[in-house]
Amino acid sequence: ADGRFTLDRARLAAINGGALPDGSHTLHLRAEDAPGNRTDFDLAFTLDTTPPAAPTLDLVEASDSGASATDNLTNDATPTLALTAEAGSEIVLLRDTTPVGTGLTGPDAEFTADALADGAYTFSASARDAAGNLSATGALRLTIDTAAPVLESFALDPSSDTGTLGDRETSAAVATLLGQADPGTTITLGDSDLSTTADASGAFRFVDQPLALGDNAFGIV
Repeated sequence: ADGRFTLDRARLAAINGGALPDGSHTLHLRAEDAPGNRTDFDLAFTLDTTPPAAPTLDLVEASDSGASATDNLTNDATPTLALTAEAGSEIVLLRDTTPVGTGLTGPDAEFTADALADGAYTFSASARDAAGNLSATGALRLTIDTAAPVLESFALDPSSDTGTLGDRETSAAVATLLGQADPGTTITLGDSDLSTTADASGAFRFVDQPLALGDNAFGIV
């Protein structure tokens, strides 16, 4: 009796003669009271039932210190993420299950995490558009590792150790050097351009290294 009325999706479909498609529409309304007085007016609106695409997340270049742009490894304890989502949408960001970040909106946003301990984290984001449609979730799993790699050993390969095994003496003019480090560590031999990567077990080698008579010193970084 207060003069209010509601037109839900079902009533709009009935007026339209079928389901109302997404897009711009104008509803032509006429109000008529008991004595027969009439007022006509139009109501323009936009129907949007399509959820936005899931946001994408990635480390910004300055925080992406891994060997490749896709390994999601970083030595940055406060990594910055770049997020993309539908223009004007509100981005909801979680670190694992904890909400983080405020005021993030599409199409582009950045978020810098508070200091995090070494370990693996999953950042997930969803976007809500102006019509209230919620997207699927986009996710980025990254690993923070700020600890310097450990070099466990570096010596002559047994095949090049012609003296007593382990005495670091050889009669070979060319030798193979063998070491053990953290898996995936990149090792460079001294001031040279020679480098290699420790395998999944942590082993690495430098083959066919020429030796001079007497002491030979090899440094690695």
